[in-house]
Amino acid sequence: MALPPEGLVARASELSSMLAALDRARSGTATSILIMGEPGVGKSTLMNAACDAVGEDAIVLRGRCLPLSSLNVPFLGLRDLLRSAPDGPEAPRPRLGSGDHPPEYVPVLFDDWIDVLCRMSFVVVAIDDLQWADRSTLDALMYLMSGPARALGIMATVRDGKDSDNEPIARWLADVRALPGVSTLEMTPFDRAATTAQLTRLLGDLPHESLVQDVFERTAGNPYLTTLVARGLPADARAIPSELPPDLQSTLRHDWHRLSEAGRELTTMLAIGGRPMTERALAAVMESQADAVAKALIEAVGLGILARDSDGRFWFHHPLIAEVVIRAITPGQARRRNARAAELYEAAIAAEETAPVDWLVSRAVHLDRAGEAEAALSAGLIAADAAHRVGGDLEMLHLLRRCIELRRGLPGSAVPLQDLLLRLRGAASETGAVTVELEAVDGILDGLDREAEPLLAAEMLVRRMHLRFRNGRGFMLSADAREALQLAEADPASWQYALALAELGHTQVFERDPAASATVDHAVNVAESSGNDEAIAYSLSARGLIAGARYDADESRRLGDLVFEASTRARDFWPVIRCAIWEGTALRSRRRGADSLAARRSQLSRAGAPHSCVATIAAYEAAEWLIVGDIPAVRRGVRAALGSDPGLLADVSVRLTAARMAAMQSHASEAAAHLGRADELVDGRSGYLATAFALVRAHVHLAAGEPDAAFSAAKQGVDHAPAGGMSEWLVPVAARALADLAQRARDAGTGLDHALARVAAFELGHPDILRRGIGETPPVEAVALLAIYRAEIVRARAAPEAGERWERTSELCREAGLPWDEAYACMRGVEAELTHRAGSRERAATLARRGVELARQLDAVGMSDTIESLAGGAHIPVDGVPSQAMSEPGVGQLPQLTAREREILEHIVAGRTYSEIARTLVISEKTVSSHVSNLLRKTGSSNRVDLARRATRAPQR
Repeated sequence: MALPPEGLVARASELSSMLAALDRARSGTATSILIMGEPGVGKSTLMNAACDAVGEDAIVLRGRCLPLSSLNVPFLGLRDLLRSAPDGPEAPRPRLGSGDHPPEYVPVLFDDWIDVLCRMSFVVVAIDDLQWADRSTLDALMYLMSGPARALGIMATVRDGKDSDNEPIARWLADVRALPGVSTLEMTPFDRAATTAQLTRLLGDLPHESLVQDVFERTAGNPYLTTLVARGLPADARAIPSELPPDLQSTLRHDWHRLSEAGRELTTMLAIGGRPMTERALAAVMESQADAVAKALIEAVGLGILARDSDGRFWFHHPLIAEVVIRAITPGQARRRNARAAELYEAAIAAEETAPVDWLVSRAVHLDRAGEAEAALSAGLIAADAAHRVGGDLEMLHLLRRCIELRRGLPGSAVPLQDLLLRLRGAASETGAVTVELEAVDGILDGLDREAEPLLAAEMLVRRMHLRFRNGRGFMLSADAREALQLAEADPASWQYALALAELGHTQVFERDPAASATVDHAVNVAESSGNDEAIAYSLSARGLIAGARYDADESRRLGDLVFEASTRARDFWPVIRCAIWEGTALRSRRRGADSLAARRSQLSRAGAPHSCVATIAAYEAAEWLIVGDIPAVRRGVRAALGSDPGLLADVSVRLTAARMAAMQSHASEAAAHLGRADELVDGRSGYLATAFALVRAHVHLAAGEPDAAFSAAKQGVDHAPAGGMSEWLVPVAARALADLAQRARDAGTGLDHALARVAAFELGHPDILRRGIGETPPVEAVALLAIYRAEIVRARAAPEAGERWERTSELCREAGLPWDEAYACMRGVEAELTHRAGSRERAATLARRGVELARQLDAVGMSDTIESLAGGAHIPVDGVPSQAMSEPGVGQLPQLTAREREILEHIVAGRTYSEIARTLVISEKTVSSHVSNLLRKTGSSNRVDLARRATRAPQR
């Protein structure tokens, strides 16, 4: 009971807000609500009240997550939710964690089932206490929340995130908060007035002020705690009894101590078990008579300590009680009870032909907590295998890592530490957990005698190169590959030697070493002679890089197919990713390249590749789709990448893509959230993807109306761009920011000389846009991007030919297949033609119609609004009918204007004609014309459209 029912009266506004959000979800708007707050503040009851209020026509799925050992049981949170689901032939419940499907497919399976339900009715998913969710449940829930808009509302309660030890939920929260449609409801404790009202309802009369003060000081406004301390008080009480402890934990313990000894023992064993149990199961665990267990349960339920669910299982009425119960016993008592629980699980497991995975996990956890490290190590390895069999790969890795911790504290153990590290490395590789694999590889190398095992050392050094790159720890360098090659020379015919050669050749290509091709050819020969599929895959992928850099599309495709076959046999899919990227480059077409990446991604999915590999290709694919303007494909790529833990490389890349798209669509806060999450993930290592970060950061600043910061970000990226970097994209963006600054100075009437000097200095330092390297931008794109750069310089100087320049730039962008840049060029062309005295109205009309068409396709609301506003002010139709100008002008603070001039200016901004203004103000058109002439002179505007633009000071997008 997180919040007493009477507490809902004080939460009426929060409940109303949640119901309004669920109504939007019912109509097909993506809606997810995170209800956050401290324990006992009322999160659960508020969510349940919202579920009860949605109506009988809705399908409401309710689940909860549990503390303690439940963290290690895969999909436990979703399994609880499924118990409340309808189960019929139209929508049979999916079997989660059964081992029937690869673990990365489970979120898709769950999402597909939700889709079926959404076609039947409005669906509400409500899951409680998400801070205790297992990683598998969190991944599936994120996939659901990032899905398409449908008749689905998602709610989840979670503690306020102050638990720094809970890294999975902290990272998960950071990720989902950047998703569209996700909102957070922060629930704070009651204030003194609300506490007074709550006590009035609890006591049945207005409480004494001294009691209100005493309760408020003790509970800090926590509704649940207020209910506990007020229980049993008379209506005329003036204070809380002095023996009642003041803090939350003590108060809950006070309630628990009201139980009999048998009741306390039963609830202690239930808390140690860590999950709801039936009366029969409790009788077995307690080794007590059924009547005694039944009596203790009746007592615990009667006192509000335990509650019985619809499945006949008993659990604590409030999860805080379970925590208090655990803390109420001494460490020695806890160890003895954990040891006893482990014995009981051992007996239960021995009696079963195939024991449930949660029993195996629980046995390992209880042995660990009992301090029986050697037995816990053995049980943990068995539990890890069991978790893997049912799709709980994240939980398997968690158990293996714990086993390694235990082994390090057991110097006399018969289990070799190096074997455990190799097992962890293999499991992490198979599941795509690159961070865990790097941790394992570092551990292996630390304990390895390189002279005794040079080939294993060479293999691990190469693997570390890959993993450090994928974890954002650094670029692959030829010096690292040479170190591995030197060790592998112990056997020049070995596959490890071929692997080290392949990676040396790979780094030599990027370092523009003329020996690269010969090195790669040698690697291929040795790999094929060795017959090792891993070495073959990596050596052929290095050859694919060379083919891609030469734009040999046929050879790239042929090598890509061979790499995929070898990688599938080796179950190492990183070579496929590297080869697929250069396959796309060789096609010299971003759309064809994106299609090629999509095809390889589908291949990887069908082959059962780890999600981090699939996500990495999806991230590259999304970036390509963004450039060509296929917004649904971008969103599909982003969602495919974030369906489960994508690994750092994919996670950062896809968030940068999402940030760039949001910025170009003028969703400044969403763009900043995605960029902030990417910054957080790389943790100060943004140099790893320096130019990509710089470009996105510049776009985000432009969306926020911060051109000075945008220029600094772009300039920094240009100055640090490596060969083959993104300077061809950064230079035009930097020029755009300088042009915005020049226009601001021109509008303000001050600082223009300084702004133009910055433009001249930048142009002098960057006469071109390209810093060529392997895989440079296709020539047709380079021509368009150079045209944008030149047009921005012209815009900065307000040259009379700006309109024609932007028109030609838009044509080049269309030829290059760059719709964002074409729409932007159209917008600038309209602006130039309508704000310059010699501008062409006909050219402005053509550009406006094309620009609005593109901007709407791209969901670029900033550009479409700006073009429509400019066209509306000039009465140019963009949809076959005159455009609507701004309905609420909000005239800017222009100097030295009379009251009548300001009045007329508002009508000008609204797009009204002289005759319309004259009729409205009951003056002559000649008088209106005279006032407009004065306005043009005072503001330095060239015409009415330029005047409206200056008055509204629309932010530059």
